[in-house]
Amino acid sequence: MRFLVTLAPNAARQVVRFAFAGFLCAAASAQNDDCAGAVAVTVGSTPFDTTAATDSTPAFTCSNGAADLWFAFTPATSGTYAIGTCGSSFDTVLELYSGPCGSLLSVACSDDDCGLGSRVVTPLTGGTAYSVRVGGFNGGSGTGELVIDAAPATDDCFDAEIVDWVGAGTFVYDNSAASAGTEGQNETACDSNGVTGIDADVWVIWVADRNGTVTMKTCASDWDTKIAAYTGTNCPQDGSAVACNDDACGLQSEISFAVTFGQCFLLQLGVAPGAVGGSSELSVSFVDAPGSPVLNLDECTDADTDVQIGSGVYAVDTTNATRSAEGQLEDTCYFFGATGIESDIWFLWRATTPGAVTVATCGSTGTATDTKIAVYPINPATGPCPADGTSLACNDDGCGTLSSLRFEAGIGEPYLIQIGAFPGAAGGTLDVVITETGVVASDVGTNYCVANANSTGQPGSIRAIGSDVVTSNELYLVAEGLPCQEFGYFVAASDQGFIANPSGSAGNFCLGGSSVLIGRYNEQLRSSGSFGTFSLRVNVDRVPIGTGTPPERALMPGETWYFQCWYRDSHNGIVDNNFTDGTSILFQ
Repeated sequence: MRFLVTLAPNAARQVVRFAFAGFLCAAASAQNDDCAGAVAVTVGSTPFDTTAATDSTPAFTCSNGAADLWFAFTPATSGTYAIGTCGSSFDTVLELYSGPCGSLLSVACSDDDCGLGSRVVTPLTGGTAYSVRVGGFNGGSGTGELVIDAAPATDDCFDAEIVDWVGAGTFVYDNSAASAGTEGQNETACDSNGVTGIDADVWVIWVADRNGTVTMKTCASDWDTKIAAYTGTNCPQDGSAVACNDDACGLQSEISFAVTFGQCFLLQLGVAPGAVGGSSELSVSFVDAPGSPVLNLDECTDADTDVQIGSGVYAVDTTNATRSAEGQLEDTCYFFGATGIESDIWFLWRATTPGAVTVATCGSTGTATDTKIAVYPINPATGPCPADGTSLACNDDGCGTLSSLRFEAGIGEPYLIQIGAFPGAAGGTLDVVITETGVVASDVGTNYCVANANSTGQPGSIRAIGSDVVTSNELYLVAEGLPCQEFGYFVAASDQGFIANPSGSAGNFCLGGSSVLIGRYNEQLRSSGSFGTFSLRVNVDRVPIGTGTPPERALMPGETWYFQCWYRDSHNGIVDNNFTDGTSILFQ
């Protein structure tokens, strides 16, 4: 029906009224204004507008809610979920139901759990249909977002993951859907106003990449945070927190504690009891300069407190150093009738790339004038001090009366460096230049087989880098994604296979085949160190072939060989082992 009204151009101004009996002008209601029309949602954020919503039944069980909309949510997997309207433009009420629309059963209900927003955190069953109802307190309406989050994988300390949280930086975490665990709830250090608990906590492993005092804070967070730190990677015992804080910067938290290079810490990141969580940032910084300003540790037993990484110029002072008991009988150190190194100091060094490394005092302008240096591998079973006859390289007069040596390093692996003077010469100050040549070549080989997740929450993996040309003999195997401070070794075979969980292992063994011998590089035991990685240079002229005669042989062009890594995987007192995936290499 259409109406046309015409007014004369010069007509006096007048009010025109129309009355249409039986007509009502109103905004159209939304599709999901009742339970039967619920809109399907998934994990994530869904915008809504209740401006035109009407009231539904039954009544909200936790508050006086009205003008509601309905959503249907079916979780893909069982677990804890957070469902909320935090940040909405009006005062919301939210209720979660199970069952069909005609016989709804309330699972959880919320009003004002995040400001004037609503939020429920509850376990749900995968594959089960749930109804989510969002309304306004006392009939209020407006816009907002329905946010559904699944509980993080790190919700339990037994599932704490290494998530590349190493050293200083800003690290993002989300405890929106986290629940309060049983561990870390009775720490005296966490007592704030008579309450020790930490709600909505997630757990991650952080690794120190230097010595000093570390500060961790959540001061930029929008939530009422509470955080704690524990040494090691196992679930903590009561009273073992090295630091804990609730309200250091407003309602946010800040902790500080001493660390040494390579230490692993378990971090508990949550909120004050009764508060809610969300996406937050943990800022990590160091108060002290990394390591010592001058390398001058007199005993190898102290070497792991002075750790350096990668290429660089390192200041050394051997002026007051004594002659150590270790490192005095190395055949590689025999120069001018003497194997000893006097006035020696020790430090640990880690490689950032596999390949050649040069350690030299050439060109030093310090007071030390006749130097002698040696490098040793670290045996994870015996600690930093070397056994006799284990040096990788040693040098006396590589450049005049100063020294220079070269050795092959594995990525991330620690090496013990001994720097001193030729017997009879005096110690002094000097500069040591460490240069990594590294491997420039790209990855070779093809990965195959499925690796199971380890205690970091992720599977370990293997890479082959360098060259697949036999005559170049420049091939490195690299294992990555391993638990920190564990040991392992590489294995090789001329055929692939598959055995799930051999001898109770947590992993899959991907080498084998009929009448195939498995070669183990178990004499080249490796440590995953602080960064969960180690490597091995493969001598293609001497590949182990198990118990055969001879026990090793050279690889030939045209052959395909298969490699994998076995490693120890201990967590929370349980000693286990695992495997990476495999890699196959066709040699040229």
